[in-house]
Amino acid sequence: MTMDDQLMTGSVVVGVVDTAEQSLLVRDAAEEAVRRGAVLRILHAVEWPAPPGSAESTGRGATAQAAEHVIASFAESVGQQYPQLAVVPDVVSGPPAQALLDRSSAASLIVVGHRGAGGFPRLPLGSVSLQVATHSECPVLVVRPGEREEPRENRVVVGVDVDDLPSGLMEFALGALTRNLGHGLCGLGQGS
Repeated sequence: MTMDDQLMTGSVVVGVVDTAEQSLLVRDAAEEAVRRGAVLRILHAVEWPAPPGSAESTGRGATAQAAEHVIASFAESVGQQYPQLAVVPDVVSGPPAQALLDRSSAASLIVVGHRGAGGFPRLPLGSVSLQVATHSECPVLVVRPGEREEPRENRVVVGVDVDDLPSGLMEFALGALTRNLGHGLCGLGQGS
């Protein structure tokens, strides 16, 4: 599958954790899926086995059930706002970054929060969003937290290795800019 085919037909995958702040992230992913006429895949990864003594170490069934509950609450919200949108729950056992990267080969877009529940709140990107943004096989949308009262100033940032520029990437960026009535396009490249 070429990147052009993937951008047109792949699902939009959103990686979520169990926090209320993720509703904006899921809403943005749903809007992108509607724009593309794509399926929205809501992914929640659970690392198993859990560390001994943690709340999750009580049993895999309870952990999987909790993960399904996380996804169900977001899926319900999406269903109310976008009843025409097909939503696929995706509970994965393993590291979140790897789960998202595994799905990037068949996705048109991966949507992640700028950081998860880790312990370093001042970092501009968390470890999962950084890994996904730098290794994904499809475009990645990193969403910053907080509700937006006013329309956001849209910028599209494209980071590429100019010696290995994927087909369709700049078209994707320009399309995103046009769709969102963005105000700027910033290209970052590294080459020999």
